[in-house]
Amino acid sequence: MTLSVRLMCVALLGGALPAWAATDSQVLLRMGSQNIARSELPDDVRQALFDIESEAHEKATGVLKEFGVRLSLARAKNKNAALKALPSVESLLGAAKPSDAEVKAFFEENKPKMPEGMPFEEVKPKISRYLERENASKSFEAALAASEKTKAFEVVLAKPLAPALTLDLSGFPARGPENAKVTLVEVSDYLCSHCRRAQEEVEGLLAAKGTSVRFVQVNFALRPDGLSGHLARGAWCARKQGGDVPFWKYHAAAFKADGTTSTPSKDKETALAVGDAAGLARSSFAACVESTEARAAVDAANERMSLLGVNATPTFFVNGRKETAASFRTAVEEALSSRL
Repeated sequence: MTLSVRLMCVALLGGALPAWAATDSQVLLRMGSQNIARSELPDDVRQALFDIESEAHEKATGVLKEFGVRLSLARAKNKNAALKALPSVESLLGAAKPSDAEVKAFFEENKPKMPEGMPFEEVKPKISRYLERENASKSFEAALAASEKTKAFEVVLAKPLAPALTLDLSGFPARGPENAKVTLVEVSDYLCSHCRRAQEEVEGLLAAKGTSVRFVQVNFALRPDGLSGHLARGAWCARKQGGDVPFWKYHAAAFKADGTTSTPSKDKETALAVGDAAGLARSSFAACVESTEARAAVDAANERMSLLGVNATPTFFVNGRKETAASFRTAVEEALSSRL
């Protein structure tokens, strides 16, 4: 986030989270004499509010980190450290102004992108300001990294808590006991590179936690008419025709499928090859993959997840709370320690 964006955040947020980012019992809407609290709202609305609050929290954290760096620099340089009268972060950073040679070099490097015949002297001031902002941003990032390393300050702004949604997981494949303390749901696409990387982490987590975690897999085809859809339909057919054992074999093999080139005939063959790896009878499996029933099942799964606010993969839910690939592990650990 650049300095200009951070300063914009101050103006937009006023340094605080929205007043309505509060408890489930808070009334958010009145319809005549009816008061509607957050807890009474449908899941998609509660999730949408949480997404907005999370974005606001991220921006507010950026503002506070900038202030922390600013205060740390002021104190280190024996400048005025009164909270409401600090020098600007730009003056404290003391970022070097670009030299004429640097400005000229930037002009020559980017000349092909500029209007033909653009004279250097005409764009020199703009390039100089741009490079000055870039230097300031790099100086800030270095100062922030140093502050975090030395733990000069800590942002303690509480994160909004994701709403516990009511997930309809009927019909989706699962591993682990139904009464496990934690239910981890992954919504993924077999061709998604982030999903492929997350898969190793998921398997490692499940191996480490044993019966304390129940895992539910939801296939979300980002391109239902392409290879993504073929593989998702294949997963549904693998479970329908063989049960859980063939499904999990298919699931592991599908993440390794080659998705670099895609044509309708090749997509079908790729899905069939994954079915072969799972030990499924090719003729009946092929018919299932192309069936109306399989297509309807994939479309229905996509629709169910979309209503929960899923618009990208991988998306995780830990005990009904939406998480990302970066946060789901921590959320599982917190849930196991009863902090969620």
